[in-house]
Amino acid sequence: MIDKAMFKQVQAFRRQGYSKGSIVRALRIDPKTMAKYFAMEEEDYRVYRRDRLFRDKAFDDFRTEILEVYEANDFRRLRVSSVYDYLEERYGALPGNEQTLRNYIGYLIQTDSLRLEENVRVYSKVAELPFGKQMQLDFGRYRCRSGLILYIFAAVLSASRYKYVIFQGHPFQTLDVIRHLLDCFDYFGGRPEELVIDQDRLMVVSENAGDIIYARDFKHVIDEQELGFYVCRRADPETKGKVENLVKFVKGNFLATRDFEAVEEANAGVVRWLRRRANGKISQATKQIPAVLIEQERAHLRPLRNSIFRKDSLVGREERTANEKALISVQACNYQLPSKYRNKAVEIYATKEELFVFDIFSGKEIDLGTLERALRYCLENDTPSFANLKDTYEHFERESRQPEPVSIVEVEGLSHYQPVPVSQRTVSEYEDAARERAVS
Repeated sequence: MIDKAMFKQVQAFRRQGYSKGSIVRALRIDPKTMAKYFAMEEEDYRVYRRDRLFRDKAFDDFRTEILEVYEANDFRRLRVSSVYDYLEERYGALPGNEQTLRNYIGYLIQTDSLRLEENVRVYSKVAELPFGKQMQLDFGRYRCRSGLILYIFAAVLSASRYKYVIFQGHPFQTLDVIRHLLDCFDYFGGRPEELVIDQDRLMVVSENAGDIIYARDFKHVIDEQELGFYVCRRADPETKGKVENLVKFVKGNFLATRDFEAVEEANAGVVRWLRRRANGKISQATKQIPAVLIEQERAHLRPLRNSIFRKDSLVGREERTANEKALISVQACNYQLPSKYRNKAVEIYATKEELFVFDIFSGKEIDLGTLERALRYCLENDTPSFANLKDTYEHFERESRQPEPVSIVEVEGLSHYQPVPVSQRTVSEYEDAARERAVS
């Protein structure tokens, strides 16, 4: 429906003898719309306008909620589709379509019930938590109709409700979590002060009376990125309900109506969904759009630091060459490497507490020192006695002294070989030997 001023213009052109085509070109309105109002007299228009406004009051029951949404957004102009989506998500089936809502909002503006401001501050503070303070992290699992299983990594900034979601096709390992976490910080534009997680084995080994023991690699990323943590119980809606709701939203809104046969296809789709829906629509909690609020929150996030867990980020690494004994020197201390690194170059990354050594070709971390390997092996396999540590150390020490395996080459005329006889022992012989060692 055109407004009263436009109707008067149409009628003025008509009285001056302009053709319908000329009026369409002059006023740039739809030909059918123009033709309808061209034939109307002023009294007909008043009756039509009154009836139309009355009919479009189907959203009168939502008047208070609509005004609150505009108030929360500083009375800026909003996409009607976003307001409609917000009401639909909250109340289910609505009494009209988006055009009906658009007409009702126009009615609120015409009756001066809603005044839109064009030149106001763009952002307003979210009172629940300060910007840059907290991010919540959680995981999920979903089977597509094709049979593809998607493992979900989900994160949300508590203040702006800005969301991040990524999928992978296999169960998470600690290094997967770290990689997604760093990518998530890139997506958000910085690091929050605190992460809220539950007692997931990928991140937390154990908790005892408030003392938290993190997984080894996860502890490294905590230290290098200077992240605070709050560890809560699993399925704890009071402390990490925001991200638990996000996982449900991903499953119920994005995945439930789509089917994927490849992880890459699902990730491409979820990026568009995040931009259009999860971050582009009005949040039920804040009554604001996360994609707008994130611009303010980014000013409070800390820049992402270089990480040892990113192979493509080599800032801070130095090259060292091991000597003929496979030793490298760092800050006047010698560190033993496996024998295969004799006279070879490696890369190091030193922190205040620990030294990391990487294979220069594969980028994989190299275990430092036989004792450290033995100690880690005993802890991981729950064999912490000194006798077990001693046996394990001696095993790794013998292993480190063994020469590198020689590749087998084909010798002309050699068509077969005779296997070398190897003596076999029973399990009881090993048990007797272990008992004798324990007694001694």
